[in-house]
Amino acid sequence: MYHHHDKSDPFGPKSYDDELFQLVLEKKIGAKIVNTPYYPALFEYLQTNQDEITRSYVEQLANQLQEAGYESEAGSLLLLYRGTHPALRTLDAALGAITKWFNK
Repeated sequence: MYHHHDKSDPFGPKSYDDELFQLVLEKKIGAKIVNTPYYPALFEYLQTNQDEITRSYVEQLANQLQEAGYESEAGSLLLLYRGTHPALRTLDAALGAITKWFNK
């Protein structure tokens, strides 16, 4: 999932900041960046900034991912954010999480 970046790359992970991720979340374009180097960094940002505001963004992003056909990514995001142990974060668990949380 993570991409290698050349150290001379001005757009590598060192150039990402909270404002960039806030804009991605506010503009609801998270699903559009799944296949870019920005998504793993966004995923990490959400993991390290867990508060009430971020929780709503996580659920919104997971819903966007599911609607865009990225069910496993959506499930993985929900499992990570809800504190599921890494050993239990399998593809089956991720897909099950999507079914459970969005098909109530």
